[in-house]
Amino acid sequence: MRFLTREWATGELSDDAAAAASEAWREHHEALRPRLPADVRAFAERLTTDLTIHDSFVRRAEVDLRRRRVEIVLRCLSGPLFEHQLDLALRFGGVEALLPEGEEFARLLATPDVEWLYEEIDLAPDDAVEVRVLHWRPSTGHGKHGLRFHRLSYEVAPAEVEGIVSQARRTRARAEVREVRRRVWRCIL
Repeated sequence: MRFLTREWATGELSDDAAAAASEAWREHHEALRPRLPADVRAFAERLTTDLTIHDSFVRRAEVDLRRRRVEIVLRCLSGPLFEHQLDLALRFGGVEALLPEGEEFARLLATPDVEWLYEEIDLAPDDAVEVRVLHWRPSTGHGKHGLRFHRLSYEVAPAEVEGIVSQARRTRARAEVREVRRRVWRCIL
């Protein structure tokens, strides 16, 4: 992660440093947006209107190395006030690289309760798109994963009703834990 680091997410940065990182991330994405492939740009525009993948939960991840495809299904929020839950299937084609590599990528994301916190995007020299994600797992805390790809498609469907209440509780609990961590770090500093 270049901008939205673990230190940024956990409140370990000073307020000025955190604000500078957020602004640098926003400026980077705004400058990059016109150069993104049409499919990625369309998805990015959808994220600015009624859909967010921040703080979503990974429901499933499938990696097909032979066909160079990755599918990640996220439980995310939607609506004017982000009050609705949807299942978002992200399908990456022409995948060139995974972090961590190979099947470990799928195993990482197959762990229950992996939360997709923040993402960064870049263009590689060969016009591939790179996405880096800061995630959180109950067993290991913060980590990162990423991939380099050439095509993106997505499909949105209503969330399955089962498990929504417990997931909402976990999301609130994690938000409360993050806030407590920020306060503790500010007291220490």
